[in-house]
Amino acid sequence: MPGRPGFNNSERSYSSEEMINTLTEKNQPFGIYSSVSQWKENTGNVQKYNEIPMWYAHYDKINNFNDYYNSNKYKFGGWINPTIKQYYNNTLEEKRYVCRVNVDYNWRP
Repeated sequence: MPGRPGFNNSERSYSSEEMINTLTEKNQPFGIYSSVSQWKENTGNVQKYNEIPMWYAHYDKINNFNDYYNSNKYKFGGWINPTIKQYYNNTLEEKRYVCRVNVDYNWRP
């Protein structure tokens, strides 16, 4: 959930809320992808969406949720259980490829 240039937190939160309401009304499955820093910066750490599946980014190269469960440092938005973790980013020092395509690594139980 990167910030949109020219929008303040209130405008970004409203835009996100509009999108979430529309998807919910249309019965479309969706989730929220963010990191602790992006979520806090863009929403002020709003916690009213914690029933929506959450896919979070924390590039620690470890494919489990222990970072989320064992440290308040990585928790945000009121979510108790994440759904997916992006644990390896293609911008890290060691590039990873699948079929010659540079990829991020994600994990879910």
